[in-house]
Amino acid sequence: MLIKAKTTVGRNTDNKGFFYNIKVGDNIDTLRHDVEYKLDLVRALGCRIKDKSLELVLDSDSVERSAAFLKSKGITGADMLIVVSPGAGRKAKYWGVNNFARVIDILYKKYNAKIIVTG
Repeated sequence: MLIKAKTTVGRNTDNKGFFYNIKVGDNIDTLRHDVEYKLDLVRALGCRIKDKSLELVLDSDSVERSAAFLKSKGITGADMLIVVSPGAGRKAKYWGVNNFARVIDILYKKYNAKIIVTG
């Protein structure tokens, strides 16, 4: 509204997208990857999706710094490395610290996995 856009598109989660010109149906209980929601927005604008594959491109400096960090923590290429990101988009979907801690304990004990927790 502030920029006076002629067209606005967004998710109409539980019919709360009243300010969008183009509303993409959504329900808070829908279980899909967030990428699918984003692609629905693109489709609603009339675009065709040719490829849904994901690609993570890292520059050599990022790779080298990451490798140095892991090495400094005693993590080698032979280790099973698991990264846990205990966040949630909605408070109702947050799983709780104790639940994450239990899963991390199980993964460590069962697989001798090295665990990194992101924030």
